[in-house]
Amino acid sequence: MGVLRAEEMICQVLVDLATCLANLSPRRSGLDADYILAEARAVIPLAEKVGMLGLARVAESVVECAGRREAAALAATLARLQRVGDRSLLDIWDFTDLA
Repeated sequence: MGVLRAEEMICQVLVDLATCLANLSPRRSGLDADYILAEARAVIPLAEKVGMLGLARVAESVVECAGRREAAALAATLARLQRVGDRSLLDIWDFTDLA
């Protein structure tokens, strides 16, 4: 793939992840289970692609809760996804700043 192409791919995945996480914000999603289900499903392969397995696992939990229409659990796992996602993206950006 080459270093340049790999960097471009990782940057695009990070942008896509940031977009998905922003779309999952309760202000945007309105806790609409179908919308959240689709966006959280999109997070999983993106996170796995760049080795963010913890983020992928939390997104899977969001998918499960949205699929069951468990409002309280969905709100809690969605909040956790936001925290883990924000932390993961910040860690990656901080790491690339050091490189």
